[in-house]
Amino acid sequence: MAVRREAVGRYPGDEGSPLSRGRHPGRQSPRHGFLPCDLLGARGQAQGALRLGRQSGRRPLHEQSRVHGAPARPHGVALQPRARLSRRRSGSDRARVRSPLPGPRRRGGRSRRGRERRRTGRSPRRNGAPGTPRELADRQHGVVALHPDGRWHRAGPDGSRHAAGPSGTTPPDVLPRGQSGCRLGPLPNLCRRPRCRGQGRGELRRAVLADNRRHRHLHRSALVKLRLATAVMVTAVLAAACGDNATTPPLVTTTVADSAMPAPTTPGADALAPAAITQVNCPPTIAADTVACGIAEVVLDPTAGFDATASISIATMAGYDVGFRTPVAVLQGGPGGASSDLAGFFPQQPFTQVFVDQRGTGFASADFDCPEFDGVIPELVERDGERSRELAADALEACAERLAGDLLLDATTTQNHAFDVGQVMAGLGYDRWVAYGVSYGTTIGFELLRQPPAGLVGAVLDGVYPPNLDVDTSVVVTAQRSIDALSAACGRSTRCTDLNSDVALSLEALIAELDESPRIVTLSPNESGFDREVDVRLDGIRLAEFVFLLLYNESLARYLPAILTGIADGDPDAERWLARVGTRTFTAAYNANREGTYFAVQCHDRLPFTSGGPVEHDGGFGAAVPVEPLRNFCSAWEQGEARAIVGTPVSSDLPTLLLSGAFDPITPSTFADAAADLLPNATVVAQDGRGHGIWFGNSCIAGIVQQFVADPLRTLDTSCADAGVPVDWAVP
Repeated sequence: MAVRREAVGRYPGDEGSPLSRGRHPGRQSPRHGFLPCDLLGARGQAQGALRLGRQSGRRPLHEQSRVHGAPARPHGVALQPRARLSRRRSGSDRARVRSPLPGPRRRGGRSRRGRERRRTGRSPRRNGAPGTPRELADRQHGVVALHPDGRWHRAGPDGSRHAAGPSGTTPPDVLPRGQSGCRLGPLPNLCRRPRCRGQGRGELRRAVLADNRRHRHLHRSALVKLRLATAVMVTAVLAAACGDNATTPPLVTTTVADSAMPAPTTPGADALAPAAITQVNCPPTIAADTVACGIAEVVLDPTAGFDATASISIATMAGYDVGFRTPVAVLQGGPGGASSDLAGFFPQQPFTQVFVDQRGTGFASADFDCPEFDGVIPELVERDGERSRELAADALEACAERLAGDLLLDATTTQNHAFDVGQVMAGLGYDRWVAYGVSYGTTIGFELLRQPPAGLVGAVLDGVYPPNLDVDTSVVVTAQRSIDALSAACGRSTRCTDLNSDVALSLEALIAELDESPRIVTLSPNESGFDREVDVRLDGIRLAEFVFLLLYNESLARYLPAILTGIADGDPDAERWLARVGTRTFTAAYNANREGTYFAVQCHDRLPFTSGGPVEHDGGFGAAVPVEPLRNFCSAWEQGEARAIVGTPVSSDLPTLLLSGAFDPITPSTFADAAADLLPNATVVAQDGRGHGIWFGNSCIAGIVQQFVADPLRTLDTSCADAGVPVDWAVP
């Protein structure tokens, strides 16, 4: 197994990259990337040395060698260890340049200039120049060059002339009489004493000599250290920019020890060729010391019978315990979520994690995002329910027309996502691995269990989203079950009942009240996250939608009892909190998914198995959550229909771990219980006080997952989950 490395300094989406046909992932991500190595040649080395030298107090190289009328010579120029005049010739032109570093004066010297300097503290002027180089340099931060005809100029850090003047003029920045102060010099605790018009020279000379004697040793040793430090730093910068492995870890692949482990007990499905994987630099959104990124070439459609390929993005994170030799393939939800996004904030585990992106997501060339829809999100929270549905439908239809005919979009299905995972794990050399899926990622996990690829030894399904689910009718039931669970948990806490005696009933009453008299909350750009001010319309539908989204996250759901009471009492702070947090959560939920991938999968896999009729309900919170029948959107996307087997429950003998949270509004524990009936080696864990996706951020569940990965066939100790997680009910 070999993983090819792309040229360091580029990731797909950069100009000039072989994978630059799509834009960089993430709406907030900068387009610019890394400094290409070809910019760090001899000129780049000199520029790097100049920057490092200036920061460390060393004279920039071009300032050491700058002569009027001649180009800078950045190589082979020594530092001036003492403050002195240095002469450079270029043809007939001559300039005198003083080092900006304050340093000890020469004590000796038998020349007329030396005697004059010792007697008066001043150097005799030459050729009618307006002042000695020392006088001028004391007034300047840069380098002052004098010419035989009396002209002068000051060289800036980049070699340009910041100032210049004819003969008989005085350089700028001369302090007026009586002004005191000390400009900081390039070395610590040193300063350049400013010259003032009319200031006595003797007093200044004695002070300068005292400073020089005190810092003479510091100057000599510091300059030597600066030379060494600069050389080391330049080397490090070049190595970091151009070295293959200086700062970017390699993709985590199989090892000899891994290959020696027992083969999986379950034979793989008809094997596809391993994916060809090329390592690339990670985009800034997920760059970390422990994460490596790559592009995998997978078969476009294994069921079509031709050999076309497609590019998907992946990321790997090495484990910190060499004892865990079974990696975990991490599969994000959605549909349309990028698993590689999780690599940006998932903690390092004892086992290796391989993040496999869905098609059209991540940082591969194809991007199935819908900017047409993103652009109307601010308007969605400002309009009533009917107008919001019209805006969303029009924007998604425009996106579908733009993406129509894309071969990869047509082949974006759950079954092909599962094939991609198997090819990636084989391409990395793993012959024994576990799959972890969250939300829609569990649907990919079910497909892996239905047709297990070679090496799969078990699956962790977190927030079970089974393939035989009717997405048109399920939300009504799951949303109501979620708020009932939250209300029951609140009823068991005196602190919560003091805030709200019955959460479910108060929510139902408030929905009816806001339907009659909506409230408008104006949010600034800082509050909403948009680039303009928005007037959030809090009506019954918007309230139900915001509460539904907050139930995903238990850290936000704990505020709902107090917030609902506050809004019912007309508290403007409670209204503003819900408008602000709800709007940001609403936006984040849509930004997390690529809409093209979402509808490609749902319209192909789910539409054939939906009821297609109106959603029946008995009122309450579940009925108020806005759910548009899938059929209303899918006509624009023109996806084919999945085979009948795709919509059937999955049966497998492979070990599985099914995880659920009690407050989960979209994948309740009842889904896991139903799936476990056809999985004889399943372990079901439901945790009170949790929302959607419970592995991340909980040491108890993390320990259970570690047990499973270490040995999927063992009997797991799940006792820590029995007590659940206490809810810290609070007022925001």
